[in-house]
Amino acid sequence: MPGGYFKGGGGGQRDGGGMARAKKGYPEEMSVAERRRREIMQAACKLFSEKGYHSTRIDDIAKELNIARGLFYHYFRNKLDVYTQIIEELIIRITNGVLAETEKAPGDREEFIDQVRRLAERLLTVLTDDPYISRMLFLEVQGIDEEVARRLYFTFDLFGQYTQFYLEKGIERGFLRPGIDVAIIAPAINAMIIEGARYCAQAEDREEAKKRWVKATNELVLFGLLAPEK
Repeated sequence: MPGGYFKGGGGGQRDGGGMARAKKGYPEEMSVAERRRREIMQAACKLFSEKGYHSTRIDDIAKELNIARGLFYHYFRNKLDVYTQIIEELIIRITNGVLAETEKAPGDREEFIDQVRRLAERLLTVLTDDPYISRMLFLEVQGIDEEVARRLYFTFDLFGQYTQFYLEKGIERGFLRPGIDVAIIAPAINAMIIEGARYCAQAEDREEAKKRWVKATNELVLFGLLAPEK
């Protein structure tokens, strides 16, 4: 099972209680309890993506890790609780990814172009780092819990506001053409990235697909919006 999203994961040797020992992907300072919690989240994510949320039982998650059913309830209240916490981590990573690339304003046209590329690449990485997360997100988020879906969509809307602000700054600095409809273009750009995540998650070579999608997104967005060079 890929372990990039949860910094480790199931598999590996098992201790006396049946729980897999932490892999090297976990930070040194992470407690045993936190490692086990993340293993359960990763196993649940894998099963949600493969079987679907409604078809996955707590017993399935416990069996995936070879642990007692009761140990699951030591970390999570129920199936919705573990699902919600998986989505919460995704929301945090999306938010951090946007903030990391929008804190510093580009100094010139080339820096602006490069920052757009990095932002698209960073967000695609967040959304495709673990194929189980991607599959679960695009197939399962609707129809499970209204509040979880609302919070996820709010995060995408917030991302849209950052994109709009970024476009407005690009116009102000003379990097982009004046008069473009940033209120529409911002969510359109975001939709390209979200669709890119769905596409990349299903590709045999995700890294190659991500490179191609970032390149295509930049060409479509920047060539259509950039102001003529002076």
